Amino acid sequence: MSERPTVWHLPRLAASLGGEPLALPGAPGKLLTWELRAPRMDLAQRSVYLCLEGELLLDLPHGDFVHLRPLEACRIEAQVARTLTPVERASVLVIRES
Repeated sequence: MSERPTVWHLPRLAASLGGEPLALPGAPGKLLTWELRAPRMDLAQRSVYLCLEGELLLDLPHGDFVHLRPLEACRIEAQVARTLTPVERASVLVIRES
């Protein structure tokens, strides 16, 4: 009998891991889940941000920004500064691309 697939409830993981990296087998790079209630500066690495719950503003240089709603995602290239600002609160999956 084959092993039953594991199911991850990503918003619950975001709340329980406190920003610690999450290792999922076969994942493309390093995964982080964050439960945000205040702005957070992030590394200027190539990353994909997936809003799981709530709303998120990605503040970028020169007054640019991206507004993500649940299940929306965007990629920010390396060397681009960014601050993640939740609209009240947001659960976010961050994929650090290798």
